[in-house]
Amino acid sequence: MAADSIDTRGILVYARLLAVYTVAGIGLFLGFLYFCYLAREDPSIASSNGLTLKIARVAYVHSHGSIQFVCGRYDPQLAYTLQPGGCTYSDTEYEMNFQVNSAGLRDDEASLTDPEIIVLGDSHSLGVGVPGDEIFVSLLEDRSGRKVLNAGMSSYGTARELKLLRRLDTSNADTVVIQYCRNDFPENREYLENDGRLDIMSQARFEAAVTLAKADHRSFLSPGVGVIRRAMGKTSRVVGSVVSDEREEITEAEAFRHAIEKNIDLLKGKKVVVLEINGHNRYENMFIEQAKRELADLPIDVQFIDVTEFLTDDDYFLLDNHMTAAGHRKVAEAILDTLDAI
Repeated sequence: MAADSIDTRGILVYARLLAVYTVAGIGLFLGFLYFCYLAREDPSIASSNGLTLKIARVAYVHSHGSIQFVCGRYDPQLAYTLQPGGCTYSDTEYEMNFQVNSAGLRDDEASLTDPEIIVLGDSHSLGVGVPGDEIFVSLLEDRSGRKVLNAGMSSYGTARELKLLRRLDTSNADTVVIQYCRNDFPENREYLENDGRLDIMSQARFEAAVTLAKADHRSFLSPGVGVIRRAMGKTSRVVGSVVSDEREEITEAEAFRHAIEKNIDLLKGKKVVVLEINGHNRYENMFIEQAKRELADLPIDVQFIDVTEFLTDDDYFLLDNHMTAAGHRKVAEAILDTLDAI
């Protein structure tokens, strides 16, 4: 009987400890979720130290409804464009009210007819977070006195950007600006591996993405869960790189070249300006140098802009990974200088 009593007491002690640890664990988890939510909503908290800022930026990305799903419409060839008319798009650091033309682009209707310069790119060219008249595309038009069409679309890679260009009026265009971003690579690589074909999402997948984006946008759970998922993903990649000797066989510049070469008929006889813009000024200056070598033998007139010479962290929002108006002004000036020198 004494042994049974001791065993019972031992089980109760362990049960109580387990309950205490469980409650403490849940409390810490909820506290972490709350911290991530506060950090992504308050730049003053986010900027308190380097680690907090990193966590806040990841939390922000994972609870930020992408503009193509908030303001977009399904497109069977391109997956999506913007819904014509207008849209309001906002988050912690900005609120945008902007117009969309009949092609689903963030520009006026007049720019679709006989543009002289067409700018291709992703959300950096579209101008997330910045008023329409302060986007580098608009500044380029104002300062050059030429008609410029903003064909930037969030999350497009070079392959889709050139598919979009085929829809546009290029009859009077003598210049095409191509803004590259490091996240163009997966799409461009797929385009190369499939010999010029892309797997475009179905309408059902697009609508599911819209629903998910709206549910995640500024929710309580999404910031912290996103941080945890990012940490787990990084750990998995580090472990995978240690146990595997596999290396990327296709480079960003090779995939970019293939996209250009497949659509070179659109660019022959035009001036082509290539620049790279990444989130939060993340550059190694590798892509531009590699792209110069990859495109050197193509029968097109290509000029390159190295933004590492003038963009700084101060040209970006603290949380959002897009440029502020200050960054757009610098990019516009660099493009103007390049065009003047041609």
